[in-house]
Amino acid sequence: MPKKIIPLLVAVTLLGLVIAHFEKPFQDRFTMVETPFYPNLKIDDIAAIDIDYFTHKTHLEKENQEWQVIEEGQKFLADVERVDRILHFFTEVKKGEPMTTDENKFPALQLDTTGISVTLFNAKGDKLSRMIIGKQGPDVFSTFVRDENDKKAYLVETYLTNMLNVPIEEWKKKE
Repeated sequence: MPKKIIPLLVAVTLLGLVIAHFEKPFQDRFTMVETPFYPNLKIDDIAAIDIDYFTHKTHLEKENQEWQVIEEGQKFLADVERVDRILHFFTEVKKGEPMTTDENKFPALQLDTTGISVTLFNAKGDKLSRMIIGKQGPDVFSTFVRDENDKKAYLVETYLTNMLNVPIEEWKKKE
C-alpha cells in the first residue's frame, strides 16, 4: 500500500507547485495600488515613436492618421497591429510597487543605456515620455521598466523585448 501512495503524493505536490506558480496565491493582490505610468497620455496625442537599442534605431510617424516607418529618409506604411500594441501598452500600463529604488541595480536590470529606450512625441515634436525597457522579469510574462525621470524600477506584466527589439522590416506593413 505505501508504494502506491508515494507516486500519488509526488503527483499532488507537483500539481500544487504548478498551480502556485501560475496563480501566485501568496502575492497580496488586494493592497497593491496600481496607478497609470502616464495618466495624462492619450493615444491621439502620440504622433511619433522612437525605439533605440544599441545601434538598432526605429522611427515611426503618424501622417494623415496612418503610421509610417522611416528608413533612410523613405517612408513605408507601418504594421498597424504592432504599432497599436505599443500605443495601448503606453496608455494602459500600470505602476505597481517599485521593485527597486537603488540606481546601482539598474545596470543589472538593463534599465540604463543597455535597455531599450522608447520615446513618444506629440505632433509638435515635443517629448511626451521616455521609458527604458529592461530585461525579462522572473517569469516569461513580465519586464522591468522605468521612466527616464523616475528613480524607481517597476515590474510590468507584459514581455516587451520581443515586441520592440525587431528589425525595421518587421515594422513595415506586409503587402
